[in-house]
Amino acid sequence: MVVAVLATALVAGGAGWLAARALGAPAAASAGPAVVTVQNKVALGAEDLVEDSGPAYLSSRAIAFCGSRGCKEDGTDVVSGALLPATCTVVGERMWNYNLDSPAAHNPHRVESALWYRVTWPDGRSGYLSEVYLDPGSRGGLGLPACG
Repeated sequence: MVVAVLATALVAGGAGWLAARALGAPAAASAGPAVVTVQNKVALGAEDLVEDSGPAYLSSRAIAFCGSRGCKEDGTDVVSGALLPATCTVVGERMWNYNLDSPAAHNPHRVESALWYRVTWPDGRSGYLSEVYLDPGSRGGLGLPACG
């Protein structure tokens, strides 16, 4: 499944991104989705970054803890390394990859953000994923438009 998602994302958006880069154009000039890499990890202690005990997943709304709030999209669980086609971004609830009351508050791997990416798979499944669950190179919006 990940291979099919990657292939479609690369054909639809990655090729445009690569062409824009080769021509020296900014990433924002590319059309189509951006390929983002999942980093489903938690900042622990002073400097550790470890795989979360549960998978990341897409949500029907850009809100934290959708699994317990009724908005988790079934069949969308992903782990670190998954490549996903993101089509737009939205500002939603703020998320963190660390416990707010732990020593990880000073961990260099900690991330907090209210930016969420809309991901749409070729089979039609779609939803939002907080950028705190993405590799650092996949954060910051990637020049994607705001979701309408």
